Amino acid sequence: MDRALTVERSLVVAWLCRGTLHLVPREDYPWLLGLTAPLQAARSRRRLGQERVSAGDAERAVAIIDRALAAEGPLGRSELAARIAAHGIRIEGQATPLLLNLAAEATVAAIERGHRGVYNVVDDDPAPVAEWLPAMAQELGAKKPMRVPRFVGRLFAGEAGVVAMTDARGASNAKAKRELRWRPAHPSWRQGFAAA
Repeated sequence: MDRALTVERSLVVAWLCRGTLHLVPREDYPWLLGLTAPLQAARSRRRLGQERVSAGDAERAVAIIDRALAAEGPLGRSELAARIAAHGIRIEGQATPLLLNLAAEATVAAIERGHRGVYNVVDDDPAPVAEWLPAMAQELGAKKPMRVPRFVGRLFAGEAGVVAMTDARGASNAKAKRELRWRPAHPSWRQGFAAA
């Protein structure tokens, strides 16, 4: 069995059907995952709600996990939980494994159904930073963001930072919706802010 798992890689250890590990042949894994993943996703989202993690926080956690893994390479569960918690998202109870599961599902969907390239996992309402940042500050009860001249912004954030903060529009999720059959939990950032 060790050889099948580590050398031949003909067996896969996976969570299928319920929260226990299953040992399955590699060639059976894709269809078993396709059969069981929708039910698992629904259970995970319901359980996250019971753990007091909002849909918006779950989406943010998936993005945090994705960015951390892209920037730092492989990270363990506790390291990813620390990254999530640093953004004020609840990780107690079963929240961490459930959030990691959601991130894994998004990755599997991209690998199995997607093509090479970038997928923007964002809402349906692209907006420039100048529009959504003041709204976020208001929602959080923070001060209105300070406006500074471009040359001052360039000193602190560089030209790319200035362009991102002033000229760049929000990203489109059309490719993710079309190729991955993904849908945002909140159609607009306005609803997502309010829910968070």
